[in-house]
Amino acid sequence: MLHRDSSRAALFVSIAVVLGGCSALIDADPNRLPPLSEVDAGRTDGGATDGGSRDAALPDSALPLDGGDVCAGGCGDEFACTIDTCEVTGCSNVPNDDACESEERCSVLMGCVQRLCVNDGSCDNGVYCDGAERCDVGGAGADPATGCVAGTPPSCADAYSCTTDSCDEAAEACAFVPDDGACDDGVGCTADTCDPAAAAARTGTGCVVVPDSARCDGA
Repeated sequence: MLHRDSSRAALFVSIAVVLGGCSALIDADPNRLPPLSEVDAGRTDGGATDGGSRDAALPDSALPLDGGDVCAGGCGDEFACTIDTCEVTGCSNVPNDDACESEERCSVLMGCVQRLCVNDGSCDNGVYCDGAERCDVGGAGADPATGCVAGTPPSCADAYSCTTDSCDEAAEACAFVPDDGACDDGVGCTADTCDPAAAAARTGTGCVVVPDSARCDGA
């Protein structure tokens, strides 16, 4: 009789443990769920979570592929007259003149300013690669609505034909990327590279051509 009661008690304990485990799985307590910013967006990003803050209203295309957030920390700036959004490439702050008084316009760097510029800073659009804008009300080439004169893009052409030259907006500098393919001399037994800084670089091309007997037949 004692043996039967012990078995029955053990059975009740086992059932209680199983049910207890199930209750934890189906518990709808929101405090058990991770916050939205830590929930994976469902993209192929190689990570379990998406880092940084995530706006649920953003389209999937605005979410990164690497598990990070292209707009971590948000895109809001200090100016109420800009329209701040998160794009695929990062934050976008677009001036909205309608948010300013009628005699004002919106500057992405200064907020609402007088419609006619008062200094070069009020003309700066925050873009490096289009050059520095300046204020010249009534001057030649000035926008009659703002008095601003468009900047002159920086010249990013170097003296070497084997580099791809461009303006790097993120770095706010010119970029010169070597292209070994531009140095191919058509001779199979030479190693051709683009290295303008090398002592052996050819003037005007930046190419370095080195004979390599190992590329020839043993005979």
